[in-house]
Amino acid sequence: MKFSKTAMMVVAGGMLASTLVMAQQKATSERQAQFAIDTRQAVLTLLGSNMAPLAGMLKREIPYSQELVQKNASRLVQLAHMLPDTFMVDTSEIDIETEALDGIWKNKADFDAKTQAFIEAAEALAAVSQDGNEGAVKQAIGAVGKTCGGCHDVYRAD
Repeated sequence: MKFSKTAMMVVAGGMLASTLVMAQQKATSERQAQFAIDTRQAVLTLLGSNMAPLAGMLKREIPYSQELVQKNASRLVQLAHMLPDTFMVDTSEIDIETEALDGIWKNKADFDAKTQAFIEAAEALAAVSQDGNEGAVKQAIGAVGKTCGGCHDVYRAD
Protein backbone atom coordinates (compact mmCIF):
# COMPACT_ATOMS: atom_id res chain seq x y z
CA MET A 1 0.00 0.00 0.00
CA LYS A 2 1.42 3.40 -1.00
CA PHE A 3 0.92 6.54 1.05
CA SER A 4 0.96 10.05 -0.33
CA LYS A 5 3.65 12.44 0.86
CA THR A 6 0.96 14.45 2.65
CA ALA A 7 -0.31 11.38 4.50
CA MET A 8 3.21 10.45 5.54
CA MET A 9 3.82 14.01 6.78
CA VAL A 10 0.63 13.90 8.86
CA VAL A 11 1.67 10.57 10.37
CA ALA A 12 5.21 11.80 11.01
CA GLY A 13 3.88 14.99 12.59
CA GLY A 14 1.60 13.06 14.92
CA MET A 15 4.36 10.68 15.85
CA LEU A 16 6.71 13.60 16.37
CA ALA A 17 4.30 15.32 18.73
CA SER A 18 4.09 12.14 20.79
CA THR A 19 7.86 11.77 20.76
CA LEU A 20 8.29 15.24 22.21
CA VAL A 21 6.60 14.00 25.36
CA MET A 22 9.54 11.62 25.71
CA ALA A 23 12.12 14.34 24.93
CA GLN A 24 15.70 14.15 26.18
CA GLN A 25 15.62 10.70 27.69
CA LYS A 26 16.86 7.19 27.11
CA ALA A 27 14.38 4.70 25.83
CA THR A 28 13.37 2.48 28.74
CA SER A 29 11.42 -0.14 26.82
CA GLU A 30 11.50 -1.82 23.46
CA ARG A 31 8.10 -0.29 22.68
CA GLN A 32 9.28 3.25 23.42
CA ALA A 33 12.47 2.71 21.39
CA GLN A 34 10.57 1.27 18.44
CA PHE A 35 8.20 4.23 18.44
CA ALA A 36 11.13 6.68 18.44
CA ILE A 37 12.82 4.73 15.63
CA ASP A 38 9.61 4.62 13.57
CA THR A 39 9.18 8.37 14.01
CA ARG A 40 12.65 9.27 12.85
CA GLN A 41 12.51 6.78 9.98
CA ALA A 42 9.27 8.40 8.78
CA VAL A 43 10.87 11.85 8.77
CA LEU A 44 14.03 10.53 7.10
CA THR A 45 11.95 8.75 4.46
CA LEU A 46 10.15 11.99 3.68
CA LEU A 47 13.46 13.84 3.53
CA GLY A 48 14.77 11.27 1.06
CA SER A 49 11.67 11.37 -1.10
CA ASN A 50 11.92 15.15 -1.37
CA MET A 51 15.68 15.16 -1.93
CA ALA A 52 15.68 12.47 -4.64
CA PRO A 53 14.23 14.62 -7.45
CA LEU A 54 16.57 17.46 -6.54
CA ALA A 55 19.55 15.13 -6.73
CA GLY A 56 18.18 13.86 -10.04
CA MET A 57 18.19 17.41 -11.38
CA LEU A 58 21.72 17.94 -10.12
CA LYS A 59 22.88 14.79 -11.90
CA ARG A 60 20.88 15.78 -15.01
CA GLU A 61 18.83 12.60 -14.78
CA ILE A 62 15.62 14.63 -14.79
CA PRO A 63 14.92 18.05 -16.30
CA TYR A 64 15.37 21.12 -14.12
CA SER A 65 12.10 22.50 -12.74
CA GLN A 66 12.12 25.63 -10.62
CA GLU A 67 8.59 24.85 -9.43
CA LEU A 68 9.63 21.39 -8.20
CA VAL A 69 12.77 22.80 -6.57
CA GLN A 70 10.73 25.41 -4.70
CA LYS A 71 8.16 22.87 -3.53
CA ASN A 72 10.68 20.29 -2.39
CA ALA A 73 13.03 22.85 -0.85
CA SER A 74 10.13 24.17 1.22
CA ARG A 75 9.34 20.65 2.38
CA LEU A 76 13.00 19.99 3.20
CA VAL A 77 13.04 23.03 5.46
CA GLN A 78 9.95 21.85 7.33
CA LEU A 79 11.30 18.34 7.73
CA ALA A 80 14.79 19.53 8.63
CA HIS A 81 13.38 21.40 11.60
CA MET A 82 11.67 18.19 12.76
CA LEU A 83 14.86 16.15 12.57
CA PRO A 84 16.46 17.19 15.90
CA ASP A 85 13.29 16.23 17.76
CA THR A 86 13.29 12.76 16.23
CA PHE A 87 16.65 12.00 17.84
CA MET A 88 15.80 13.19 21.35
CA VAL A 89 15.08 9.67 22.57
CA ASP A 90 18.31 7.70 22.93
CA THR A 91 17.60 4.23 21.55
CA SER A 92 21.21 3.02 21.72
CA GLU A 93 20.73 0.74 24.71
CA ILE A 94 17.70 -1.13 23.37
CA ASP A 95 18.47 -4.05 21.07
CA ILE A 96 16.52 -3.11 17.96
CA GLU A 97 18.09 -3.14 14.54
CA THR A 98 18.41 0.36 13.11
CA GLU A 99 20.80 2.24 10.84
CA ALA A 100 21.31 4.92 13.53
CA LEU A 101 24.68 4.40 15.17
CA ASP A 102 25.20 4.82 18.92
CA GLY A 103 27.60 7.69 18.23
CA ILE A 104 24.57 9.94 17.74
CA TRP A 105 24.01 9.96 21.49
CA LYS A 106 27.65 9.59 22.52
CA ASN A 107 28.64 12.62 20.42
CA LYS A 108 25.37 14.54 20.64
CA ALA A 109 26.97 17.98 20.27
CA ASP A 110 28.62 16.96 16.99
CA PHE A 111 25.44 15.30 15.76
CA ASP A 112 23.42 18.39 16.65
CA ALA A 113 25.94 20.59 14.80
CA LYS A 114 25.62 18.40 11.70
CA THR A 115 21.83 18.57 11.96
CA GLN A 116 22.00 22.36 12.25
CA ALA A 117 24.22 22.50 9.15
CA PHE A 118 21.56 20.51 7.29
CA ILE A 119 18.83 22.89 8.44
CA GLU A 120 20.86 25.89 7.29
CA ALA A 121 21.64 24.29 3.92
CA ALA A 122 17.94 23.48 3.38
CA GLU A 123 16.99 27.05 4.27
CA ALA A 124 19.63 28.40 1.88
CA LEU A 125 18.27 26.17 -0.90
CA ALA A 126 14.73 27.39 -0.26
CA ALA A 127 15.92 31.01 -0.41
CA VAL A 128 17.94 30.64 -3.61
CA SER A 129 15.16 28.65 -5.28
CA GLN A 130 13.08 31.83 -5.38
CA ASP A 131 15.56 33.59 -7.67
CA GLY A 132 15.37 31.11 -10.54
CA ASN A 133 19.15 30.96 -11.04
CA GLU A 134 19.62 27.31 -12.00
CA GLY A 135 23.36 27.35 -11.33
CA ALA A 136 22.92 28.78 -7.83
CA VAL A 137 20.11 26.33 -7.12
CA LYS A 138 22.20 23.37 -8.20
CA GLN A 139 25.06 24.57 -6.03
CA ALA A 140 22.66 24.81 -3.08
CA ILE A 141 21.30 21.32 -3.81
CA GLY A 142 24.87 20.05 -3.71
CA ALA A 143 25.42 21.78 -0.36
CA VAL A 144 22.34 20.08 1.08
CA GLY A 145 23.56 16.73 -0.21
CA LYS A 146 26.96 17.34 1.34
CA THR A 147 25.40 17.91 4.77
CA CYS A 148 23.40 14.70 4.39
CA GLY A 149 26.50 12.73 3.51
CA GLY A 150 28.52 14.34 6.30
CA CYS A 151 26.09 13.00 8.86
CA HIS A 152 25.48 9.64 7.17
CA ASP A 153 29.21 8.95 6.92
CA VAL A 154 29.57 9.17 10.69
CA TYR A 155 26.21 8.30 12.20
CA ARG A 156 24.48 5.85 9.87
CA ALA A 157 25.29 2.18 9.36
CA ASP A 158 25.44 1.13 5.72
